[in-house]
Amino acid sequence: MSQLGRLLRLLWPERGWLALAFVFMGLLALTTTAYAWLTGPLLSFLLSGGSAGPGALGRLFPSVFAQVDRQQALWLLPGLLLAVALVRGVAYLGQFYFAGMMAQRVVASLRRELFERLLNQNPAFFARHHSGDLLSRFTSDVAAVELFSTYGVAAVLRDGSQLVLLLVLTAALEWRLAALALVLVPILALPVSRLARSLRKRMRGQQAS
Repeated sequence: MSQLGRLLRLLWPERGWLALAFVFMGLLALTTTAYAWLTGPLLSFLLSGGSAGPGALGRLFPSVFAQVDRQQALWLLPGLLLAVALVRGVAYLGQFYFAGMMAQRVVASLRRELFERLLNQNPAFFARHHSGDLLSRFTSDVAAVELFSTYGVAAVLRDGSQLVLLLVLTAALEWRLAALALVLVPILALPVSRLARSLRKRMRGQQAS
C-alpha cells in the first residue's frame, strides 16, 4: 500500500471530523472569493468619490442597491466587507479546529496501534532494532502524520477550492486575465515541483539520521 493510501486509511475512521472541516473550508473559499470580489466595487467607489455608485454590487443586487445614495454607500460597502471578513475568520477558525481534532484522534489511534504492535513482538525483535529507532516512530514519524492531517489535508482541499473559485471569479470579471493565469500556473508549477522533490529528499535524509 502506498504512503498516501496508508494515510487515508488512518483518516477514514475520522471522516466525520473531516467532513465538518471541509464544510468550513468551503465557507472559507466562498468568503475569500467574495472578499476579493467586493474589494473592486469598494475601491472604485472610493476612488471616484462615490460617482461610480456600488458598481457590480448594484448590477447583481439591483433591488438592494438601487436606492442607496453616496452617504449610505460610505457605510454600507465597508460594513459589508467587514461582515464578510468576520465570517471568513470564523470559517478559518472552524476548519482549523475540526482539522486539529481529526489530527489528534488520528495520532491517538496510530500510537495505540503502534503500542499494541510493539507489545506483541518477541525478544528477537528488540535485539534487532535500536530503542532510539523505535522511539523515533512514536515521536517524529507520528508528528509527521499529525502535521499532514492538520495542515496537509486542509491545504489541498482549502487552497484547491479557493483557486478554482478565484479562477471562476477572474473569468467572470476579465476572461483574458483568467486565460493568462491558466498559462502561467503550469509554468510556475515546474520549479515548485522541483523544490518539493528536493525538500522531500532532504527530509528523508534527516529522518534516516
